[in-house]
Amino acid sequence: MTDAEELAYYTAPGHFTRLESVDAASLPDLMIPLVNIVQGVLIHRAWLKAYNVEAPPGRYPEEGLHGVEAMLARIRTLDDAPITEPRAPADRMLANCRHFSTLLTAFLKLKGVPARARCGFAAYFEPGRYVDHWVCEYWHAEEGRWRMVDAQLDALQRGIIKPDFDPLDVPASAFWVAGKAWQKCRSGEADPDTFGIGDMWGEWYVSGNLCLDVAALNKIELLPWDARIIREQLEGVGDRPSIYDRMAAISLAASTRDARDVRHFYATTPEVQVSDDALRGIDEADREGAGTGANPLAGR
Repeated sequence: MTDAEELAYYTAPGHFTRLESVDAASLPDLMIPLVNIVQGVLIHRAWLKAYNVEAPPGRYPEEGLHGVEAMLARIRTLDDAPITEPRAPADRMLANCRHFSTLLTAFLKLKGVPARARCGFAAYFEPGRYVDHWVCEYWHAEEGRWRMVDAQLDALQRGIIKPDFDPLDVPASAFWVAGKAWQKCRSGEADPDTFGIGDMWGEWYVSGNLCLDVAALNKIELLPWDARIIREQLEGVGDRPSIYDRMAAISLAASTRDARDVRHFYATTPEVQVSDDALRGIDEADREGAGTGANPLAGR
């Protein structure tokens, strides 16, 4: 059961979704134009060729920015037009799926809509595989449920992927939150070697996304390679699989019922928390505009 307290929690901004440089009144109320704004200022690094863009190597650190204010500062440096105006593809900030989902999450929060970023795996990029991906989940008041939005899928990408669903209402069958992926792999219903991205596949990758999803449900939206922060902390835990099992159960349940279990688990399990020192390091890198934790795939 989703209650007012939980909705208020996800309406309030988190560490990386605080927005002070954007006036809520300047943003549209409807989802389609709001998603269009996100797509007009970001470009996914892995899709550059599809847009006929070749980014200079010096721009790759943009993908390491975490906070939405740091992202918007970089976006304005590339093109100082109002944030509501779309940029040419070459003038958009280099990003990955996490940036699309987190920026939309921040915009929705600013508009007073409960929203959160979710980490998991998409079934619509590569046939027979579940590819590392993020979406935005927001509370649809009229329907009384959480809806998933893939803010990355613009007209060009939809034309290539040809999804058989509305990207503004991604079905649970098309996007598996990390908790579902972990449970399916553990039970033998799914092959863990079909979960990952690039040349990185397997149960270890699923567990990393599980760490990221639980952190995101607690309003700490890390970047994909930041999973190591939590995974390394769990290395010394004796019964590590049971912790992952617990994380999976609450990750999967969060989309359908009260998510307070996620918050309680995070608050009482130091091994899965992102430390203040780690957050300070991320914030410092953001302030310098250089990003942090460079994508290991960025140079390929």
